[in-house]
Amino acid sequence: MKQFRRYLILSHRYLGIPLSGVFILWFISGIVMMYTGGMPSLTEVERLQRSAPLDLTEVRVTPAQASAAAGTEALPDLQMLAGRPAYRFPGSPLTAVFADTTEHLRSGQVDSHYIAAEFMGVDPSLVTRTGLLEETDQWTLELRDSLPLQHFEVADGRGSQVYVSPQRGEVLLHTDMTDRLLAWAGAIPHWFYLESLRENQRLWVRAVVWTSTLACVFVVLGLLLSVTQFRRVRPFNLGKSIPYRGAHRWHYILGSVFGVLTLTWAFSGLLSMEPYRWTTAQGMQLPPNLLRGEQPALESFDRIAYPSSTDLLSLQNYADLKQVRPTTIQGQPYFELVFAGGDSAAEDPPLQTRLVHAGSLEERTSLFDADALQQVLETASMGVPVEESRVLDEYDNYYYPRNNYQCYERPLPVLRVKFDDPLNTWYYVNLRDSRIVATNHRLSRTERWLFSGLHSLDFRFWYGSRPLWDIGMMTLLCGGLLLSVFGFYLGWLRIVRYVADALRRQAPDLAERP
Repeated sequence: MKQFRRYLILSHRYLGIPLSGVFILWFISGIVMMYTGGMPSLTEVERLQRSAPLDLTEVRVTPAQASAAAGTEALPDLQMLAGRPAYRFPGSPLTAVFADTTEHLRSGQVDSHYIAAEFMGVDPSLVTRTGLLEETDQWTLELRDSLPLQHFEVADGRGSQVYVSPQRGEVLLHTDMTDRLLAWAGAIPHWFYLESLRENQRLWVRAVVWTSTLACVFVVLGLLLSVTQFRRVRPFNLGKSIPYRGAHRWHYILGSVFGVLTLTWAFSGLLSMEPYRWTTAQGMQLPPNLLRGEQPALESFDRIAYPSSTDLLSLQNYADLKQVRPTTIQGQPYFELVFAGGDSAAEDPPLQTRLVHAGSLEERTSLFDADALQQVLETASMGVPVEESRVLDEYDNYYYPRNNYQCYERPLPVLRVKFDDPLNTWYYVNLRDSRIVATNHRLSRTERWLFSGLHSLDFRFWYGSRPLWDIGMMTLLCGGLLLSVFGFYLGWLRIVRYVADALRRQAPDLAERP
C-alpha cells in the first residue's frame, strides 16, 4: 500500500508540473468564453443587420428569369449585393444573378472597398486595403474554402478589420480590437487554436485529445490521493485528518471539493473532439424539405418584381426590409420577408420574419396545424410508429437556445414528434413556418449530457435562470482555478528546489577545478 501511494504521489506530482499551467489557461479562458463564445465570426443575422435595405423598386427580374439565367431550378434569396438587388442561389461556389439585369456576379464587378465601407457605415476614406489574403490567418481559419479575401483596416477608433469575398460580393468576417483580445484570452488558449497548430488538422486534433486524456488521468490520480492521504484519527478531527500544511493543505482541500468537477470538465472537453466517433450514428432520416411539399412553378413568385412589388410594399412599412426568400410551405408559394427588428440588446430579436402568400399577398399570422404536420411525418416514416406527439411552448432538455442571453435560432412553439425507431429519433417542427428545425436520437441525447451537460452545466433548473447560472459557474470555475494555481505553485517550488540542489552539488566540483 505504501508503494502504491508513492507511485500515486510521484505520478500526480510530475504530471501536475506541466498540466497545472494548462488547467490555469483552461479555467481563465473558460470564464472569458462564458460571455464571448468562440472565435470572432460573422453570423447571418449580423450580416443582414448591417446590409443595405432591399429596394424592391429596382427589381426588374423575376425568380423564374433569374433561375433560367443561373441554370438551376432552386429557389434563390433576394437581397442587396454590391449595391444592387441580386438573387443568391444556394450551393458552392455561390451563384448570384443581379435582379435588375440578369447578369451574373463577377469578381471584377465587385468594389470590395465600397462593400467594406458600406458594411461598416463609414466614409470610404476611412477604409484602407491592406492586401489580398490568399492563405488563412489567425482569424480566417474557418474561411479557407472562401479564399481569396480582400483585407481592409477601418479607422473607426476600434481597430476594426474587414474581410471581403470578391467572389461572393459580401463581407465574410469583421473583427475589432476587443474581439481579437477576447479571443486571445478565451477561445484561442481554450481550444489550442493557434494558427500554426490549427492549420495542421491532424496534429491539432491529436494535441487536444492527448492533452485532455492526460488531464483526465492527472485529476483521477489527485482524487485517489485525496482518499489515500486522508488520515483516520480518533476522535475524528477534520483538521488533523489532512496531513499537509500551507499551500499543500489548500491544494488538498480544494482538490477534494472541486476535483470531481475538474474531472468532468476535462472529460467532456475530450468528448467534444469525438475521439471515438460513437456519436456519428444517425437516427431515422426524413427528407429535410418534407413539409415544404411539392415546389410550385417559379412563375408563382413573379409578384416580387416591379411594378407588382409595389403591392407587396404597400402591406406594411418595409423601409428596413433586408431580404426576401421565396419559399414553399405545404405546396403553397410564400415570401419570407426578413427585416430589421429591435435592438439586439433589447427584448425584440434583431431580425423579424413575416410570411406573405406569393399569390394573394396576404400575411399569414396563424400557426400551422400540428395534427396535419404529424400526419405528414408519420406517413413519411414508412410505418415507424409515433411514440409521442406534443406541442411545446417552452424549451425541453434537448431543444433550447445555446447562447449566453439572447438567442433567436430556436423558435417556439414547436411540434415535437417522438418515433419508436431503433434509435428513438425525435423531430421538432416550427409551427410558424412548417419547417423541421431540429432532430436528435438516443445517442446524440446522451452526448448532450456528456458534453454540454458536463461542460456547461446547462441544466434546465438553473440555465434559464440567469444570473443564477453565472454565479454558480463562476464559483465553480474560480474554485478550479485556485486549485490549479496552488498546484502550479507547488510544482514551481519543486522545480526551484531541484535546480538549487543541482547547483549546490555542482559547486564543490567547480571549486576543486584548477
